[in-house]
Formats: sequence, C-alpha cells, structure tokens
Amino acid sequence: QRPNALSDFPTEPEPAMFRFTVGLVLLPLSWATLRYHKVESLVGPNFFDNWKFYSGPDPTHGTVKFTTRGESWTKRLVSSSSERVVISVDNTTVLQGNEGRPAVRIESKKSYNGGLFVLKLDHVPTACGAWPAFWMFGDDAQHSWPR
Repeated sequence: QRPNALSDFPTEPEPAMFRFTVGLVLLPLSWATLRYHKVESLVGPNFFDNWKFYSGPDPTHGTVKFTTRGESWTKRLVSSSSERVVISVDNTTVLQGNEGRPAVRIESKKSYNGGLFVLKLDHVPTACGAWPAFWMFGDDAQHSWPR
C-alpha cells in the first residue's frame, strides 16, 4: 500500500543493511552455455577489512563529513556479523552552521576489470536529504567520477 500523507513516511533514516557478493563471468565458446562462478563473497565479521574508508571532502560538495574507520565504529555507523553488514548515517547529532552530517563512504581495496556484481539490500534508508548509493566507477582519466 502506498503512503497517502507525509505522516506515513518515517521521520528518521534507518540503517542500510546489505550483503555484497562479487562474481566473475566466465565466457564460454557459446552464449547458450553461459555459466557464472562465484569468486568471492564479501559478508561477515571481517567485511570492512576489504574496504578503505574515505574521509576526505565530498566530491559532490554536499553537506556531509565522511568518517574514518575508527570514527565509523565509535559512532556506531557500521557493524558486521556473519549474517549482515550495517552501514548507517548519524541521525542524532545536532549540527551547527554548515557542519556536515557524519556518514560512511567506503571504497573497495581491490580493483575489478569485469564481472557480475550482486548486491542484496535488506533495507535502503529513505529520509529528507538521504542519498544511499552504490557506484561502480573507473579510476583513470577516461572513467573518473565525478566530473
């Protein structure tokens, strides 16, 4: 059922929870026999060991303060278990002036030249100003982001 009034929408953002699986597409001689083979599955207590925490300025010039790995754990913006990974945004701090809201941005430590990437999301937060995103972009002059 669709919400019919503003009061039907949540007032606080909820954490994004996801599992991330990376697969490699193996190209056989015939498209009719196309098979996929799972190369890695990134989920579990060590999930964040596979990622770099970006804590620099927002390249899109938004009002956000990306947190370091330590800050993210201390502020309880991230957690991981054998079943689930949680990445959330701070929704309790009262901001002063143009201060950015603490948030998490992670980038993979590995680079991939191709493959099938599967991302399972149990929940994507919705709130005023929320912009949950999953980007895949190149890291060279022809594929830089953002431009």
